[in-house]
Amino acid sequence: MALAVASAAAPCGVLLSGYLEANEGETLPCLVDLQENGMCFRLPGMTLDAATRTLDAHLQAQGVPRPEWVTTAAANATVVPAASGDRLEIVIAADGPFATTGACRIFPER
Repeated sequence: MALAVASAAAPCGVLLSGYLEANEGETLPCLVDLQENGMCFRLPGMTLDAATRTLDAHLQAQGVPRPEWVTTAAANATVVPAASGDRLEIVIAADGPFATTGACRIFPER
C-alpha cells in the first residue's frame, strides 16, 4: 500500500498515508479529474462517524489546526492547509453501514 499512496498526489498521500495504514485503509482508483490532483481511498469496516472522528484526530496529530467539518447525513467534508501552502479538500462518505470511502483533492494556491 505504501507505493500506491506515494504515487498518489503527494500532499494528500503524505498527509493520509499513516492514517490509512493504521486503519487498514486502501487507496482506490480515482475518476480522471482526481488522478493527478488527488487520491481516493476506502476504509472498510469503519462507519462515517468513526472515520470522521479518527481522521480529525489524525489531522490534528499531524499539526493541522482543528478542521471545521461540513456534515450531512451521508458525507462529511473539510478543507485543510497543506505543507506546500496549497489547500486540501477531504470528503468522506458512508459506503453502506460499515464502510467509508473518501477523496482528497489539491487546490493549488498559485
